[in-house]
Amino acid sequence: MKYICSKNVFIDGRFVPASIGIENNKIAEISDYGQGACYFDHYIIPGLIDIHTHGGYGCDANNADIDSLRNWIRHLPLEGTTSLLISPYTSTIEKMHDSIALIDSLRNQHLEASVLGSHLEGPFISDKHLGAMNEKYVLQPDINTYKKIAQDHEDCVKLITLACELEHAYELMDYLHTRSVVISAGHCGCTYTEGTEAKKHGLNGFTHTYNGMLGLHHREVGTVGCSLLFDDCYSECICDGYHVSFEALKILFRCKPKDKVILITDSLKTKGLPEGSYELDGEAIEMRHGCAYMAGTDSLSGSTLSMLQAMKNIVTHCEVSLEDAILAASQNPATYLGIQNKKGFIQIGNDADLCILDHSLNLKETFHLGDIVYSAS
Repeated sequence: MKYICSKNVFIDGRFVPASIGIENNKIAEISDYGQGACYFDHYIIPGLIDIHTHGGYGCDANNADIDSLRNWIRHLPLEGTTSLLISPYTSTIEKMHDSIALIDSLRNQHLEASVLGSHLEGPFISDKHLGAMNEKYVLQPDINTYKKIAQDHEDCVKLITLACELEHAYELMDYLHTRSVVISAGHCGCTYTEGTEAKKHGLNGFTHTYNGMLGLHHREVGTVGCSLLFDDCYSECICDGYHVSFEALKILFRCKPKDKVILITDSLKTKGLPEGSYELDGEAIEMRHGCAYMAGTDSLSGSTLSMLQAMKNIVTHCEVSLEDAILAASQNPATYLGIQNKKGFIQIGNDADLCILDHSLNLKETFHLGDIVYSAS
């Protein structure tokens, strides 16, 4: 068994002095501070989990091959990410199926980060809240259509974004709930009443809160209001300061229980690439000022955010404690997906996925399954 230790190990929501024993890819022991490689007062936190990301470093989830996916995954430990759901987005049935099949082939492989499965963003979304989605691929909720998309890879689909107010959405949601798929409202125009009813059919979260949903109004709080007010549901957020203002993010963090906010990147293939013009699933996009835009417009297409930068942003700009930021990037997504006894927590029996940060939140090392997969030195 190998040991690492620090005076600041994040256990049970707070920092404590401790040693961590690692064996067979797992956290095998947690004991008093002082054993093994010492990180002194650096923070040891769980590896970060990104449940909503479409790509990076030239890889696009809808148009990937095995080499581009592996290259993207190889870069993730540099950002502190040790687990992810890869997110195919609204496109043809054939393309979405092929993407899921490819993602499924990487599950359970010992890579630089764990591929947990897929998060389908669409195609059962509202044409009134498209965001950057292509309207021609939007479909009405239908169980048979979903089965055509997933086919033999239903077990790979862990999370789906849909518009719960659409006709026949509840039937599809009931089916997905029996398949243990987490259901999130996004690209959605549900009212408070419709959102309340959707919870009876398995709704458990909201996709990129504020973006691509019916906004807050004093006579109808809409989908945003549901995300803010439903204490038993999780709320994703893109914390880059572009997709959502830091003031709006402050409201989110003040409204929601601290264990119900989830940081995501919603990153595109342009993350890690130089500014310029690119194509995304046949659509022209532009990278400028660190963000991806629909070509020739100021409409955001996606982010180039990292999970660690999202954490830094909310600590710096949103009056969120470091402890709560860590929850939102690790423990909360793990619990949302039901994998809290495997990922997201520093506890005996969980995978040894860890990040070492200095007090400026600079990443010093990343462990995945007990191996050092990134070191700043």
